[in-house]
Amino acid sequence: MKSRIFFFALVATIIGIFLLALHQRRFEAAQSGGEKVKLLMVAKPIERGTVIIDDMLTVREREILQLLADGMSNADVATKLFISQETVKSHVRHILAKLEADTRTQAVAIALREAIID
Repeated sequence: MKSRIFFFALVATIIGIFLLALHQRRFEAAQSGGEKVKLLMVAKPIERGTVIIDDMLTVREREILQLLADGMSNADVATKLFISQETVKSHVRHILAKLEADTRTQAVAIALREAIID
C-alpha cells in the first residue's frame, strides 16, 4: 500500500514538473518574440483580456458590476435588486476575485476596458 502511494505521489510530481517546464518554455518563447505575457499558474484556466473573461461572470454579477459602474452603493444595489446588502457584498467579492481586481473601481475599469459592461 505504501509503495502504491509513493508511486502515485512520484507520478504526480513528475507531471507537475513537466507542466511547469512546458509553461516556462512557452513563456520564454513568447518573451523572445517581443510579446508581453503574464506567467500563469498551471491550474489557472484563462488570462485576463481574452474573450472567455466575459463568460466568467454570471448574469447577476454583470448586472451588479454595471450598477457599481453607475455609481451605486451596496445599499442602493440591494434595494434595486431586492436582495440583502450581504448578498451584494458576496457578489462583489466574487467579481473582484474573478477579475483579479483589488478594488471595486479597478473591477469597473477592467469591465469597461474588456467591454463586459457599458
